[in-house]
Amino acid sequence: MRNYNKGLTKAKSIFIFESLLPFSKEQIKDSIKVCLLVHKDEENLKYQCNLAAYYVSLSSFIPDREVNIANKVFNNIENHKPNDEETLNVYFEVQKAVNREWKTLYFEILEFLPGKNKNKILNLINRK
Repeated sequence: MRNYNKGLTKAKSIFIFESLLPFSKEQIKDSIKVCLLVHKDEENLKYQCNLAAYYVSLSSFIPDREVNIANKVFNNIENHKPNDEETLNVYFEVQKAVNREWKTLYFEILEFLPGKNKNKILNLINRK
């Protein structure tokens, strides 16, 4: 989990280079699920919330090529330069894919959240 958190802290935009992940998304997801199952009876709401937030944050890790395109769009906007239509189309497709994955991960993690803290955790995740 510490290695994954390092990747999150290196992020400079809403999209993060997938190559920064220390393991595959599936391996990280499995790790988080195991941690939640092991700690399901604990009263540590902050720990459970962080795990759930890490889980859904995996959606921000996308192929490096797509991060480069997104960064190009952001840089052009910051520098008041136009973006070509093809680049914008790729950017919007990436954004849609990230949103879809976030929703998928959100509903996946629901199954692993401890019942008594589930609503509290979901409320906290939705605010982040």
